[in-house]
Amino acid sequence: MATAGGLFGHVGEFNSERETFKSYVERMEMFFTANNIVETPGEENEGANQLVKDWKRAIFLTEIGADVYSTLTPLEIAESFHFGTRSQKPGESIGEYVVALKKLSIHCNFGEFLNRALRNRFVCGLNNVKIQNKLLTTENITFDKACQIAKSMEMAERNTQEFHPTTSASASSEGTVNQIESKRNDEQVCYSCKIEDLHRRDTTGMKGFEAHITMKDGARPVFVKPRKVPSALKEAVEAELEKLERNGVIKTN
Repeated sequence: MATAGGLFGHVGEFNSERETFKSYVERMEMFFTANNIVETPGEENEGANQLVKDWKRAIFLTEIGADVYSTLTPLEIAESFHFGTRSQKPGESIGEYVVALKKLSIHCNFGEFLNRALRNRFVCGLNNVKIQNKLLTTENITFDKACQIAKSMEMAERNTQEFHPTTSASASSEGTVNQIESKRNDEQVCYSCKIEDLHRRDTTGMKGFEAHITMKDGARPVFVKPRKVPSALKEAVEAELEKLERNGVIKTN
């Protein structure tokens, strides 16, 4: 990053009669590059990069001229409004929401209060009440810490849903899923089989059938990496496996 000792070259004021605004911005970017006013990759350089952004903004507004500057000033209010009213959209992940807020904050001129503004808007705009309440009750929480906690909770909920997927009980599922209707406490009828008490939901097995598995010639086994069980579901999964083993559905080697 260049120092404030002196800058090479001069961009000048914007004149719409001589060039387009796009051309002016391109010349300004080349001016920044020529003077080594550039950002450095890496999270550890976030503080230094913010200074670079502030310096670029100051140079740009100084060079552009009084006429254009007077029209740009209200944009900060508009950008702050868009930032302050931005909430997490349905189906939008935590990561996508964070990126959107960071983009909206670029022209809000928050300065040293940027991380505080991002934290407040991030927490207030979350659409997941459980995650929001967790962040609201966490002491001394920063923007980075809030993002980390929210992403971890989002991932945990996603894993939980994979182990307990929701199923539709609508009539449109008839014919693809064998539905069981309870007639009495001790009697059931399968919609597909139309036979009473043929099989129940107690995992004790089907009655009167012998199953055969036919494989193609030359079929090869496929290795599937075991899926990690979330800590919150470990006891429930172990209990279900023990139940299946007791009923003879599965066997341990």
